[in-house]
Amino acid sequence: MRRIGVGARSGFENTVHETFWTAPNIITCLRFLLVPVFVIFVHNDAFMAAFWTLIVLGITDWVDGFLARILDQVSVIGLWLDPWRIGWR
Repeated sequence: MRRIGVGARSGFENTVHETFWTAPNIITCLRFLLVPVFVIFVHNDAFMAAFWTLIVLGITDWVDGFLARILDQVSVIGLWLDPWRIGWR
């Protein structure tokens, strides 16, 4: 987020929370539930449905990171679930 300035406030450091129940973590868990749906669509040759499911998966990945920073809801579990964002804290 800070690389392109989206969701980052200059001079602000996010607090890493110990709680699991944050909006970004809930969105991430819902995204995990969509992965089997995507696999089923691909298996059944429903490629257009699989495509749109993949679009939703990608959008929710961006949205949870954006919300974590905007709402200051970065959590230890969230850093574990999205490990590539650790360097952006």
